[in-house]
Amino acid sequence: MVSEEEKKRRQSAAAATEAGESVNESLRALGETYQKPSAYTGNRKLYDSPRAKVSAKKEAFKSGEVHDPYTEKQLVLRKQDAKVQYGEHWQEHLAEADHTIPIERVHETYKDDAWVTNENLRDAANSDENIRVTSRKVNNAKRSRTNEELVDDAAYLEDKGIRIDEKGKARARSDSEKAREHIDEKIRRDKVQNVAGAFHRAGTQTAIQAGGVTAALSTMDNMAAVIRGDKTPTEALKDIAADTGGAAVSGYVIGGGVSVVAHTLSTSSSPFVQNLVKSNVPGKVVTAVMATGKTLKKYASGEITTEECILELGASGVSTVTTGYTAAVGQALIPIPFVGAAVGAMFGTAVSGALYHSFKESMERANLAREEYERVRAAADVSMA
Repeated sequence: MVSEEEKKRRQSAAAATEAGESVNESLRALGETYQKPSAYTGNRKLYDSPRAKVSAKKEAFKSGEVHDPYTEKQLVLRKQDAKVQYGEHWQEHLAEADHTIPIERVHETYKDDAWVTNENLRDAANSDENIRVTSRKVNNAKRSRTNEELVDDAAYLEDKGIRIDEKGKARARSDSEKAREHIDEKIRRDKVQNVAGAFHRAGTQTAIQAGGVTAALSTMDNMAAVIRGDKTPTEALKDIAADTGGAAVSGYVIGGGVSVVAHTLSTSSSPFVQNLVKSNVPGKVVTAVMATGKTLKKYASGEITTEECILELGASGVSTVTTGYTAAVGQALIPIPFVGAAVGAMFGTAVSGALYHSFKESMERANLAREEYERVRAAADVSMA
């Protein structure tokens, strides 16, 4: 008959496997959600919002006369009116709305951020605080420049026939600073919400999968115990609830936490770290932690001996613990980010399996020798009696 301890280990292993798969699936989904173009190529359909610019112009003209904030020239809403009123200088007076911080700059700043979506960039770039109504002439000259780059380039302004006094230049710089601060703050808030949401979704999914498989196994084991008369139905139900709840809680915390950390590292500048995430290593970590955590906790508290701990962990558990230790040692000996850890981890993985099997064989031979000694000693006692 299978012992209760063995049943618990079986449940933990099954829950750990499901949790690991769940985390890997969450990471694949996060990768798709937060994928962004590596370079901005004028893809205005992805990031621009014509509606936001039209709305900005309408809002500006609600209060009556509108002037270019930097040249102070009066603006009109319609191109036809601008041509009628100002002739060949109509571009200096036709109102247009565009981004104070260019879309390209917003994209360049946040394209590598693991927790910023294309929608976050679009919303930030097209927020009211980042759209200014200026003249077509100023807008065409600005293009992908920042306000500072535009007003501080006297030769360029002269070449484009744009005159901006010091007051206008100061206003342009101030608008740029305020817009940048607003975008940074908005993106920061979005990131906080995104991380919290990702943690909860990944944790919930992992809890469901880990709890589900644990519930199934625990139900079978406990119903069998009821049939044998080892437990009452009430005791069985309590044990099923405890097993399922424990697996679900562990799955939620570990699954959510590892998913967030792993996705954050997915945009690391280190190819080694990126490949760890792509190779489903985070899921394997979750599996190992959930499968070995209880055993290591018992060993740390002195409930089991070193021999019992190693045998209970098994080859995969020993490999996990050894790899983690040698990774830390490798990083200390080779203080190059990630390189030392990689070397140590590979060494630990290579030797741990062989060490475990050697240890297990030695333990089995020692047990056999002890049993043979006891048999011979008992026979000798009988012969001497």
